[in-house]
Amino acid sequence: MDPSSVQTRHGPVSHLPITSRAPGPAVGGVLTIPISRQRIRLILALGIAFLAVMHVLGITARHVLNRASLYGIIDRFHLDGEANVPALYATLLLLGCTTVVGLIAAGKRANRDPFARHWVGLTLILLFMTADEAAQFHELLTRPMREVIDSAGGWLRYAWVVPGAALSLLVGLAYLRFLLHLPSATARRFVVSGVLFLGSAIGMEMVSGWYMTNRDNDFVYFLLARIEEVLEKIGVLIALDAALAYLAANVSVIRLSFSCSAPHSPPV
Repeated sequence: MDPSSVQTRHGPVSHLPITSRAPGPAVGGVLTIPISRQRIRLILALGIAFLAVMHVLGITARHVLNRASLYGIIDRFHLDGEANVPALYATLLLLGCTTVVGLIAAGKRANRDPFARHWVGLTLILLFMTADEAAQFHELLTRPMREVIDSAGGWLRYAWVVPGAALSLLVGLAYLRFLLHLPSATARRFVVSGVLFLGSAIGMEMVSGWYMTNRDNDFVYFLLARIEEVLEKIGVLIALDAALAYLAANVSVIRLSFSCSAPHSPPV
């Protein structure tokens, strides 16, 4: 029986050949780290809930109790802030999703899968999103886009949403056939993830921009920011969970092999 496939009632299911062990004598032991998808999902979801609660407590202290900073704690857990705990969490969450999708892409390439380039492309997209979350590159588009569309506020106060929406539409159209070939459960989770992430990152950003222009930087505005950031993180978590489920369905064990070349003999 081919060791790279498993016979099921639906037929053979090929496993992704992520790595292979080179022949030769074994050196050292084997480190096994079991990974529970359910546990990862629970821990990350609790992390999102914790950040949401800390954000609400912070803006309540600032706008209701008139504690502007609370020794810096409020800004450290502000969901709409930069270089703080929620920003770090979002970056690491995206990096985890990038890593899992990258493992799938490596296996697909090794197996010469016809959709391997889509997985590689998805890995690169997620890698850029990770860098953007850390460095906020998309904010650089706001000022030039305001000049192009002649808008200083309202729904397009954060004008980067215009090229962001256009680029998202193009990527969605390019990946339509890819989504149709996936198992229905995986495709459904990816779609829900994309709708949540883009609906919050672009849709809620437009709502926040309108509110900021016509109302004020008040308690309601910071609640809108909380909704936006929480939905973004939930969207990434759903994508990560879908990628882990897909990976687990195709790969049971991933081995990392560390080999050291033999030292060179000194010249005679």
